[in-house]
Amino acid sequence: MLKLNKRVARQRTITLLLLILVLSLLPLNRSWADAVTKTTPVAVPSQKTSKRTKKKPVIEVTPVQTKKRGRPPKSANSFERSHDLVVCNKELSESSIVKRKRKEDEKKIAQSFTSSFPYFVKILKNGNVGGSRTLRIPRRFSAAHLPDDKTEVTLRNSRGECWTVNSVPYAKRGMLHTFCGGWMSFVRDNGVNFGDTCIFELVSDYVMQVHIYGVGKESINNQNGHVKLDNK
Repeated sequence: MLKLNKRVARQRTITLLLLILVLSLLPLNRSWADAVTKTTPVAVPSQKTSKRTKKKPVIEVTPVQTKKRGRPPKSANSFERSHDLVVCNKELSESSIVKRKRKEDEKKIAQSFTSSFPYFVKILKNGNVGGSRTLRIPRRFSAAHLPDDKTEVTLRNSRGECWTVNSVPYAKRGMLHTFCGGWMSFVRDNGVNFGDTCIFELVSDYVMQVHIYGVGKESINNQNGHVKLDNK
């Protein structure tokens, strides 16, 4: 029984000593913790500065257009040009048709007209009664019956009235003569109009009898061996 009491007393003593030791270490642990917190740097989150940052310019990228195969669409100008070209070609074709028809008519009248004198036939154009106000003589007639230099030709109408005109050769066209000075006086005084037919008959040296046929004018008659033609 005595041994048991001694053992219990010993354990109590050990427990008491351990308690005293623990209590004596508590202030030391607190001071050590405070020192650690003071010396250890604390990470503070960075704050944004008030300085404004420069914005980088935005570069716009334009999309590259790829070439499409095939013909490009026609613009309004191209349609106008094509239309003008068609109109121009049409006018040229019409003018060539009119010119060809006039030549054929002149040939028919010349074949229907008979005379012992040299003659040529002209169906008058706008340029003969206006515009250039000249009249070109056929190359074959010029070479056969007119000189190689400028000369004066007398034109006589059916009433015997006469007009003097200048006949000027043009060497580059194979000695093609042209009536110029004095021609318009003959045209105005005789009422010659566009589309009228004139037959120039060389009755003597540089004297031509002119027969004028058209609307409201006399037709070719059978006098002096002429063949009658219908009025235009």
